[in-house]
This record gives sequence, C-alpha cells and structure tokens, in this order.
Amino acid sequence: MAVGNRDRVGPRNCAVLLVDLQNDFCHPNGAWKNAGIDPDLAKRIEAIQRFLPEARSQGVPVLFVRTVYNSWTISPSIQSWWQKMGMQGLCMEGSWGADFYQLAPQQNDRAVTKYRPSGFMETDLDLTLRAKEVETVLLAGVGVWGGCFDTARDAIAKSYDVMLVEDCIAGGTPEERSVLMDIFRRYHSEVVSSRALVKAWKQAK
Repeated sequence: MAVGNRDRVGPRNCAVLLVDLQNDFCHPNGAWKNAGIDPDLAKRIEAIQRFLPEARSQGVPVLFVRTVYNSWTISPSIQSWWQKMGMQGLCMEGSWGADFYQLAPQQNDRAVTKYRPSGFMETDLDLTLRAKEVETVLLAGVGVWGGCFDTARDAIAKSYDVMLVEDCIAGGTPEERSVLMDIFRRYHSEVVSSRALVKAWKQAK
C-alpha cells in the first residue's frame, strides 16, 4: 500500500491520531469484552509500537485521543446502549478502564479527551491541529465503526486529508474491518500501511 501523494504526508503537514487505545476497549477484562476483543489486536498493537517512534523521530505530532465518560456526560441513550451490550460502564473518569492500554503519551505527545465516538465533537482537537498547521491526519487505534471511523468522517467534513493506517487499526472482526476499510478506500480517501508512510518520510529527506 504505497502513499499516493507524498506531499500530503510530509512531516510538517501531518499528525498521527491514536484513537481509543484504552483498557476498556482492549484488555481482556475491559468493559468491551462482551462485545468481543479483536483477535488481531496484539498484532496491531505491535505495529503501533513500531510506528510511533518512527513518527516522533520525523517530528510528526502524535495525539492520543481517548474516551472518557462521567456522570455529567452519560445520556439515557448511552446507558441503554451499555445495558444492551452487557456493560456496566465504559471508560469512566478516573477508572482503570479509561487508562491507556500498553502505550501512553510521551512528553511531546498530546492527549485529547472526548466524550463521544468522534474525536472532534466538543473537543479542542480541531484547534490543536490547526495551531500545528496540520493538513493530513493519519488515523490509528481501535474502534473501527466508532472511534476511528467517526473521527475520520468528521476530519473529512472539516477539510482535512485523512489516511487510515491499515495495519495500526484494530476493532471488530477482521471481516468487519475489511468491509469498512474498503468503503473508506472507495468513497473517502486512502488506506495505507505504516511501512509506506515511514518510507515516504525517509525518501522526502
């Protein structure tokens, strides 16, 4: 999966958004366990662990976009959905479930807190990206239908170029992920590999 337009992913033009990499979504004992943990999760985490140091070494901003709920932000419809999914709560503020899973922001990274699936809804993510003059967002993390894709759709609506980092996205079953990737590739933008991005960065020097 080569990068179609290398100018779009120049280190000064892009940022990595790592969405919902948290215990409740990823850990076998997390709240999401009843919905099913992605069987490919470990492989995807390893890919992210290899990719983030490469991004940081190129000066690409890395943002951890996390879900947090509290008594002020939970709505009756969300509570009803949790009950249907067999969950008592999800990423509650101050809980172990809301903590980052295996990876955490480093000193020069930024953590953005969201209260709904999209990282852009009622957050300062857009302001932060504009301040960094980011034109292209590289989406990774978990939550194929929710976090990653809702964030991607809102990024497109805000006129960002968006690329899904295929080998660094987990969530759902492999079949569900494949269908959604195909839809995104056909109707929205590029789906690329982390290796292709790293190669483009190094060739740009």
